[in-house]
Amino acid sequence: MFQQVFDPDGFSLVERDGKPAGFQFGMKLQYYRGAPLSIILDLEVWLDGVKMPREALRAVNRGDVFTLVEMETAVDNRWEFGRWGTVQVLSGAAPAPGPHRLGCTQTIRPSYMPWPIVVHAETDFTLPG
Repeated sequence: MFQQVFDPDGFSLVERDGKPAGFQFGMKLQYYRGAPLSIILDLEVWLDGVKMPREALRAVNRGDVFTLVEMETAVDNRWEFGRWGTVQVLSGAAPAPGPHRLGCTQTIRPSYMPWPIVVHAETDFTLPG
């Protein structure tokens, strides 16, 4: 279910200075108009049932990397509808090779709506060994 949310080729490890730093995945924004990053109120990520710390998350869009706090003021960086964006999880270690379960919740706050849009999706993926 919700397989179209995640890029099936977008799961990979992240390295910093030649050392494992975490993982990343590609996904589509679940808002029909696309949006500047500033209206994305929150991203939450779970790996194998464990919630990743908010401060470990980064959004990569159009070559720019943002913490979730920095996204609040990213009014000129637009995540277009139907386009893959990347979410990085800089956990300081790489997940083990093999199968994993990934969950992600997007909370989006369009200015014309009195409540945020909250979409949760999950998928299975395998990291090569």
